Amino acid sequence: MTRETSVVSSVESNQNLMQLACVGPVRAMRFRRDTDLTTVRSLAKAELEEIMKVWSVGPIISRRIKGSAQGWVAKVRAEREQLTREKRVAVVAGQDVFDSVRGEVKLGKLIDEALNVANVELDEETKIGYVTGDEMGGNEVAEWFGFKRATNPGLMREQFYTPWEDYARFLDPLRFVDDDWQEKHEVWDVEDIPAGRMPETRSLSSIPFDVNREDEVEWWMAPAERTNELVEWSDEVVIVLDGKYADSVRRSCEYSDTECTTVFKVKDAKAGTVGMWKPDPDVETFEPDEDEQVTGGRGTYDGADLETDDFWRQEAFDTDEARLNGKRNDISQADPGGKGVGKNENRWG
Repeated sequence: MTRETSVVSSVESNQNLMQLACVGPVRAMRFRRDTDLTTVRSLAKAELEEIMKVWSVGPIISRRIKGSAQGWVAKVRAEREQLTREKRVAVVAGQDVFDSVRGEVKLGKLIDEALNVANVELDEETKIGYVTGDEMGGNEVAEWFGFKRATNPGLMREQFYTPWEDYARFLDPLRFVDDDWQEKHEVWDVEDIPAGRMPETRSLSSIPFDVNREDEVEWWMAPAERTNELVEWSDEVVIVLDGKYADSVRRSCEYSDTECTTVFKVKDAKAGTVGMWKPDPDVETFEPDEDEQVTGGRGTYDGADLETDDFWRQEAFDTDEARLNGKRNDISQADPGGKGVGKNENRWG
């Protein structure tokens, strides 16, 4: 294992939450038992309301825990940047959008110009990532990359495959059963196929979505998994030409705090022309009046009445009676456990 791998895994894979502020062995146990927040990385991204669902964690402690987790993630990112000179840039486009300008625009030059707008320099320290096949402009980016590497042999690449077959084993298993065998035995319904003839499937726990049963697996998860992997791998994502599914890439980048630049959009599909892309104007958000801002001893909460708001009266906080009486860590008596979140919500009630 390289030093870089060990550093990254300390945040992404380490299940020991006790490295965080305000988290000891009991609180770490509660996080693992009652919630899906079982890694430092998940705590760094979690909403404070999720963290406060753990027994004994209130607004102040939840902020300290999340801040500590974010600090660890930032530290790992900084160390990773020092350990490698490689800059990872993903290059994608909206689904099939290159076809709308093909013949009118030189796609190679369009990609060059997009990277220029995004201030990406191509050299031996750059690794280009793209989707394989005809998805998200993959074929066009692959062709462009081939020309670039002909003049710059040190240029590196990373390809991202959409795991359609993984999901087909749940959603369309008959495609993996031999046609001759089916015809010979006249078996056409999946329920009549013997277990030994059915394809092996990946474990549900390896699917990065909230699924507990096989019938909860859906087709959209395959491209979503691929996009998330591409974004997590990237230091920067460049969307050359806006189009279908580009929004999902931008949302994934926003969630992962990955820099994302969308450069062009189709200006006139009939003429095959492009123009500069601009984001849609932000939707106006509600801003409470000054008299709706209330401050209590545990922080600021917008639009709440401390005398009547159930949020303040019913959540589990750190100064509860059981803890003051020295019974706070007695799981069998004073600690019934948090409500939990995700698939574990109300599991322990």
